[in-house]
Amino acid sequence: ICRQHIDAGGEKPHPEFHWIIARCHLADGASDEAVKALGLAVESGWDSVDELLADFSPLAEHPSWRRLLEQTQKNAEAQPG
Repeated sequence: ICRQHIDAGGEKPHPEFHWIIARCHLADGASDEAVKALGLAVESGWDSVDELLADFSPLAEHPSWRRLLEQTQKNAEAQPG
């Protein structure tokens, strides 16, 4: 699914789509954009606390970090098994 299709309100992307975009933004030094993309990943159901802590630790000082971490943990706890 291309970004334009998603932005136009089409099909929902796989949760990892936004996670990948967040990694790209972080690699480019665009912390605020990375946080926005992570927020979309979490809203889509992304639930990897380990990856959040490992891949996005440079964002730990961002004001939205705690919210992202808490929601990712909730998503993980909601998974069966």
